[in-house]
Amino acid sequence: MLEDEEMREELRKEEELPEGTLVTNLFIPVAIVCSKTDLIEHGDKEIKSILEKNLDYIQYTMRKFCLEYGASLVFTSANSNSNMEMLYSYIVHRIYDQDFAFTSNINDKEALFIPSGRDSKDLIDNSDLR
Repeated sequence: MLEDEEMREELRKEEELPEGTLVTNLFIPVAIVCSKTDLIEHGDKEIKSILEKNLDYIQYTMRKFCLEYGASLVFTSANSNSNMEMLYSYIVHRIYDQDFAFTSNINDKEALFIPSGRDSKDLIDNSDLR
């Protein structure tokens, strides 16, 4: 157990992460999956209005949270089949270390996909979110 702690300290010294990145390391792969993103465009009037007003803030806050925990962030919709195949492929990739053919997507707000390690405080702050 002492060797594990020493190894962690060595890794911390070798690679300084930017401020706000991996503040809490859980030592397991974490993915935050937000489903039903089709409601942003196709939900009833009240839900659609709330989501349109607050979507940028929600994504900004979730991206900061994921950055602190080293988590991936995925927005999916089974109704519109958005990111479903990609999510399955990503989970298989993380568990079994298989090839992964998809790239990150920060431009489509309804199909957001940010794998762990692909976001930064600068990218979040410089995006048109908040």
